[in-house]
This record gives sequence, C-alpha cells and structure tokens, in this order.
Amino acid sequence: MLPDRYVSISRIREAARARAEASSNRAVSREIGIAHRGFLLFLEGSRPQAKTLEKLYAWYREHVERTEGPPITASDALLVLVRALPPERRPAASGGVIASLREHHAAAGIELPPDVLAAAGKPAGTPAGT
Repeated sequence: MLPDRYVSISRIREAARARAEASSNRAVSREIGIAHRGFLLFLEGSRPQAKTLEKLYAWYREHVERTEGPPITASDALLVLVRALPPERRPAASGGVIASLREHHAAAGIELPPDVLAAAGKPAGTPAGT
C-alpha cells in the first residue's frame, strides 16, 4: 500500500528520529509495529523491506500527516521544478513534465495518481489549494 502522496523514506526517517528524540526508540518502534533492532537499523539508514515499509507509511499517515499535514503535493512539486524558468515559460514546461509522466505511467500500465492529475489541470504558478 503506497501513500496517496509521495513521502520519501528520508522524510519518514526524519519524522521517526524526531519522534524518538521526543520519547524513546522503543516507544516509537512499538508505535510503528516493528522490532526495536529493525527500527535502529532504519534510523541508521538501512532500506526497509516491503512489509516494514508499509508499516512505516501507515505510521507516517496516522501519526505525522495528521499533525503536520501531508507532504508536498504534486502541484507544489511542479512549481519547484519550474521555478527557475521565466513565468511565461512555466506553463509549457509544466505541460511537458505532466506529458512525460503520463507516458511513463501508461508504459507501466498504471494511472497517474489523483494529485498529479489535479496538478495537470492547474496553470503553473497556481499555489496548491486554489
């Protein structure tokens, strides 16, 4: 199960580390539902296995997104990608990025995530939520 919006493993690791510093490694590993040693390895930079990754995503959604809000939206990511371009070039560049994403998703036989589809309908430079 993947999150609705992209969350990097490094972001989850950062959130887990911050939560562990506020309480304890053991408390957070219990909260996530993984072994204490596995949690320590994760904090040290190891790449979690698929089942552990699912638990980390679920924990992030339940305990971090609820209080901090969701990670970057596709619309916001698109703004970051085209920000260095002159404003008049941003719509075409955004369209090109979305077209490329559509192509890659179609080749993989999967649909674009809903937030990417929403971003495709917004002109570049439009903040998320508008």
